[in-house]
Amino acid sequence: MTTTSHELDLTRHDWTVDKVANLPEDLWYELIEGRLVVSPAPKLLHGQITFDLVAALKANEPEGWCASGEMSVTINTRSELRPDAVVVRDVSAVWRNSPIMAADVLLAVEIVSPSSRYTDPGEKKKLYAYAGIPSYWIIDTLAEQVTLTQYRLGANGAYEPRVHTADRVTLDDPWPVTINLPAWSGLRYRKYGW
Repeated sequence: MTTTSHELDLTRHDWTVDKVANLPEDLWYELIEGRLVVSPAPKLLHGQITFDLVAALKANEPEGWCASGEMSVTINTRSELRPDAVVVRDVSAVWRNSPIMAADVLLAVEIVSPSSRYTDPGEKKKLYAYAGIPSYWIIDTLAEQVTLTQYRLGANGAYEPRVHTADRVTLDDPWPVTINLPAWSGLRYRKYGW
């Protein structure tokens, strides 16, 4: 029997990836360890950073990989996350499926907002590491200056910090990519006054 979105019990905490597949496509949600998290749509600054970041990743994108914004990623049967940007394997199986499998993700990026200030550097970071995603970046828009922290999966299965900066930076992982963090801090100041 197929469950419709109207029959789902929103008060339960035992959601699975199969159950959320029946939710409306335009609902902004993530599934974190069986807990359904519904978030507000991102603000303009968040969207601009996502756009700029994907463009920066695409500038040197090698054949066989694809940088994209906001794709759902299956971590396990109880977790389906939606990173703000991803680098995925550029194969037809990935293009046909949503959510995509964590095994096809090379990089997941989260942009911290008020609603994700605890889950992005906490639960989500642990889940991406558990899934074996090699690289994870956190862009913190709530810090005094917009910062980027780059993590790489270590031999122990946990993320190890490699770079933490608020400056213009060129990273070498997953390939050479230049990120202009001061420009985002300036944009935030001009548009929001802080």
